Amino acid sequence: MGLVVALLLVGLLPVARTGPAVATLAAAALLAGGTVGAGMVRLGAHYATDTVGGFCAAVALGLGAALVIDRVADRRARPARVT
Repeated sequence: MGLVVALLLVGLLPVARTGPAVATLAAAALLAGGTVGAGMVRLGAHYATDTVGGFCAAVALGLGAALVIDRVADRRARPARVT
């Protein structure tokens, strides 16, 4: 959830401020994910490897979905070429 919110917030920022904002939001998402994962391990609900693997899967799937959505949106925004 934190990663998705971070991606949505980055999309709202002007292009000039994207670099520092991405770093800040990535750090916040990492901190939130690490906190939740550590809490689950501490409660005994998951093993540490489960939480790390789940976080990596969330990052890969979240960023992959964002990439696909951006590509599809770019193709739809382009005007059709007339030959």
